Amino acid sequence: MVLGIALSIVASICFGVSVAIQKYSLSEMKNFSIKQMIKNKKWISAFLVGIVGVIIYLVALNLEPISTVQPLTSLSFIIPIIAGIAFFKEKLEVKKWAFLVLVLAGIVLVSIF
Repeated sequence: MVLGIALSIVASICFGVSVAIQKYSLSEMKNFSIKQMIKNKKWISAFLVGIVGVIIYLVALNLEPISTVQPLTSLSFIIPIIAGIAFFKEKLEVKKWAFLVLVLAGIVLVSIF
């Protein structure tokens, strides 16, 4: 049980980090194009991290019920927001912080019960 939960969290971290790095690599481009994106090593690395996340997610699904795994992988929605604040200096209003805490509490509660 513990391994499946841990893998679910690792998968969500992979998904979230992948999105954050993709955003960072795309923001470095002067003009967006698919061709530039595919040639961007940071973007490709982030994409591969996302694929690793999918593989870990599938292993977690093999170990735990989807009702446990899926809520935990929903942490991948929170991780890019935190990365945006920490690395991209994005600002979050108090109201959005409160909602972020509520989402996190909901994820934890759904996963536990």
